Amino acid sequence: MTRMLLILALVPLPALASIENPAHIIPAINGVAEVEGGDALTAYTDHSTWLAEAGGTVTIDFDSIASGTVITTQLDPYGISYVSGQSGGGVSIDQIVLSSSELPFPMFTAGDLPTEPNFISNDMSSPYYATGEITFELNHTSKAIGAYVADGSPLGDFCIEVFDGGTSLGTITVEPRTLPGDAFVGVVSDEVFDSAKFYASSTTDSWGLDNLELNDTTDLYSRTWGAVKTVCF
Repeated sequence: MTRMLLILALVPLPALASIENPAHIIPAINGVAEVEGGDALTAYTDHSTWLAEAGGTVTIDFDSIASGTVITTQLDPYGISYVSGQSGGGVSIDQIVLSSSELPFPMFTAGDLPTEPNFISNDMSSPYYATGEITFELNHTSKAIGAYVADGSPLGDFCIEVFDGGTSLGTITVEPRTLPGDAFVGVVSDEVFDSAKFYASSTTDSWGLDNLELNDTTDLYSRTWGAVKTVCF
């Protein structure tokens, strides 16, 4: 009689996320996690690993923009046609570039940003306190976007949701992002997207973004020099 040996392979838990979670939302583990089902997304908490997968990128450090500037279309030379957002309470509010030396409350410690002094956040004044979500509409399609979360005491996880023509391709969720050492969050998508929404899982969490970076597919010759010089390959 011939005996048949059956070998059972243990499947890592993250690979089962699409079965257990129909929303395709899973946390990044050790800096990387793939979101299965539909259009696959991969979450990153390590910038260098994300950059290796993202390819050519353009970085917006906000330091050339005057502190106090309300941002709508000013990022167009970098590939972002429009910026909008809502507070944690669902109210449409302004997105503002601010210096870390001018914080109205201690959201993080000045000097901890990856590049000082400026960052972008939702309105930090009462009653909004930089809570909620920020959406970046792109003037070209992209497969990767990421940023450093400007938060010194996060209240929970952090998320990025990407869209193509208004249709969600999925959401990545990573563990709390904290300046200065563990602040990066990024996503790479198998399919192109044309907008991305950044938000904290807690609607009462105050946060901002610095060094916003996205995969760039536009013609460099159509750019101003200020935008071109930030492209990395």
